[in-house]
Amino acid sequence: MKKTGILIAMAAVAGVASAALTSVNTAYTDLRTGVVGGTESAGDIVEPVPGTFGANDDTATTFTFDLRWTGLNLDDVGADNDYIDYTFRLTSSNGNVDLNGQGMRASGGAWQVGDTLTLEYVSSSVTADTAGLSANFTGFTSAGLGTSGNASTANGDSVAALINGIGVTNVMDGTGAYQYKNKNVDFAATDSVVWELTQRDNTTVNGWTRNMSYGFEIVPEPGTLGLIAVFGGGVLFIRRRFMM
Repeated sequence: MKKTGILIAMAAVAGVASAALTSVNTAYTDLRTGVVGGTESAGDIVEPVPGTFGANDDTATTFTFDLRWTGLNLDDVGADNDYIDYTFRLTSSNGNVDLNGQGMRASGGAWQVGDTLTLEYVSSSVTADTAGLSANFTGFTSAGLGTSGNASTANGDSVAALINGIGVTNVMDGTGAYQYKNKNVDFAATDSVVWELTQRDNTTVNGWTRNMSYGFEIVPEPGTLGLIAVFGGGVLFIRRRFMM
C-alpha cells in the first residue's frame, strides 16, 4: 500500500510537470521596422522599446532583440494583464544583419547568393497574477521568403532560398511600379530558422524575410513542482500515521 501511494504521488507530480496550463500561438508574425505582429491566438506582440528595428539597422553581424506578447490571461486569474517577454537572435553569415521597413536580410544591404540568415530563440519569462510560471518555446513552425523590386525592370526575375532546407522561389511578374511578393513554408517545430539565398537574378530584385510562426506553452516552474511534491509527501505521511 505504501509503495502504491508513493507511485500515485509521483505520477501526480509528473502529470503537473508535463501539463501546460495554456498555450499561445502566432501565425506569420510580421517583424520589420515599424511593424510587429501577426495573427495571434490571443493578445498582441509588441516591441517593449518601440523602434528597436529602426534603431539597429545594419550595425552588426549578430542582432539580439526583445519582444513582448501582451494582453494575455495565462493563469485564469484577473484580467488580460499577463505577458511573455522573450528574446530572439539574428545572425548573418556575411555582412551585417539588415533591418528596415521591408523586413530582415543578411549581407548588410543586399542579400547575396550563398549567404545565410539565422533566427534563434534565446529565452523567455512570464509576468502574471500567479507567480511561479514559465514559458516553454514550442518552436518555429513556418517562415517566409520575401522579394521586392521595381516591376518595370524586374519582370520575370526570381529570388530563391532554402528555408530550413525547403526550397521556395518568388518570380516578379511586372504588375505594377513596385512589387513585394512573399511565400511561406511549413516545417517541423524547431528552435531556429535558417534562410540561405540560392538565387538572385539581378540587382533589381532583393530577398527579405519578415514572416514566421511560433508559440509558447505556459507551465509551472520547477520550484513550484517541488512544493507540490513536498505537499504530496506530507499527505502520505499523515495517511500512514492515521493507519498505524
